[in-house]
Amino acid sequence: MKPHFGQIRTEHCFIPAMLQSQTNCRARNDTGWHRPTHFPTTTQKGRTILIESMSPVVRVRILTSFLGRMSSSMIYPFLAIYYAKYVGVQIAGAFLMMHVATSFGASLFGGHLADTWGRKRVLLAGDSVKVLAFLGIVMANAPWGRWEGSVWITFVLLLAVSVAGGLSAPAAEAILIDASTPESRKSMYAINYWATNLSIMLGATIGAWLFADNFLLLLTGLFLMSLVTFLMDKYLIQDEFRPKIEVIAGESKLRQLIASYRSASRNAPFMWFTAAGVSILIVEFQRNDYLSIRLAQDLAIQNLTFWNGRSIELNGVKLFGFITFVNTFLIVLLGIPFSHLIRNVPVKLAMYIGFLLFGLGYALLAYASAPLILVAAAVILTIGELLYEPTRQAAMADFIDDERRGIYLAVNGMVFQAARWFSAGLVIFSPWLGNIGLGVTYLLLAFLAVFLSSVAFHRRLTRVAHTLTEG
Repeated sequence: MKPHFGQIRTEHCFIPAMLQSQTNCRARNDTGWHRPTHFPTTTQKGRTILIESMSPVVRVRILTSFLGRMSSSMIYPFLAIYYAKYVGVQIAGAFLMMHVATSFGASLFGGHLADTWGRKRVLLAGDSVKVLAFLGIVMANAPWGRWEGSVWITFVLLLAVSVAGGLSAPAAEAILIDASTPESRKSMYAINYWATNLSIMLGATIGAWLFADNFLLLLTGLFLMSLVTFLMDKYLIQDEFRPKIEVIAGESKLRQLIASYRSASRNAPFMWFTAAGVSILIVEFQRNDYLSIRLAQDLAIQNLTFWNGRSIELNGVKLFGFITFVNTFLIVLLGIPFSHLIRNVPVKLAMYIGFLLFGLGYALLAYASAPLILVAAAVILTIGELLYEPTRQAAMADFIDDERRGIYLAVNGMVFQAARWFSAGLVIFSPWLGNIGLGVTYLLLAFLAVFLSSVAFHRRLTRVAHTLTEG
């Protein structure tokens, strides 16, 4: 239920000085929904919502998420190398599959726990496990503690990190929605998306430099970052969410979990919106699943000539890496300025245009061979990504039941798994579809995302109108 602003009342609350913006009072309504009284919106003299004017909780969560993603990027891309060195490639592959499976499975329970046990409690439980696990990993790989079984201890403890991350992820996302307003979410998610890409870029770079020769230093850094994250979440997060979902005494946890997910699956507008997310993510996963193969096999060595007459020699693999760099660099460079530029653009319009530009960019990547056209395609899809990613996340919050945000966000997390499976299926059919066929498929998937999203918005409006009529 949306908050009734006529019922808002202020109350004194403590916010650390380092996170204060203009006041340390917050607004609260009878539903438990919080709205900082000092939030400027896009209707106030055209000002946009900046980092300084966001809720302190949002700022802390963006910062701790930045640290968490950076630490993940410092270690997980190199796990296959670490495992293969000690246990062989086949067992290494099995280990990596277990990391993905346990994280996904834990997120299903994490969503339910976030709604019934409380957001902050679940978040801190996950943070605590990570701190202890990384401490154990440091000790297992230190010169004085290293032995033949260290790799197995490291695997088990990293598995615990995966479980902890999966459990706490829905709670962390729910806290962001709880502490934000509908007016602030587009800017909030734009900044969060920018921070995500920056953290991945920095984490992967630091990990690449330290992994081979300074592995213990890398692990020590991960432990310290997890400790800082735990302390920030514990002392700087003001989470006043109170679970309102009734837990039936004597009912098994599994039945409660199934009932929670059944309630989410019956929300038709949300499921249509989720299907739209699957459609556009299939296109995105094609970059690593198919386009990397296509560029490596189809492109001969070519010269990329710049405006000053200089040129560099590129093969398909190098060109794929360069395209990935262009995409990440532009997101980091333009993320926040772009969010300011589109602050007054309607959410649906920005999202639909973003879908179509994203599909067009990937269609060009599937067909074109000229380096300049491929780089231009990377620019086009990046603009589309900057348009649709934060706006889609902001719009998703309106489809979620306020009391079951953890469950809904866990269901939304399944989008990634479903899209990965469909993307892998496209690779199987790629010999028959060909480059043109796949390019057309990417465009059709982008149009499908627009159609499914429009159905979701229409169904939501119909549902709200029906509820008001009954009320």
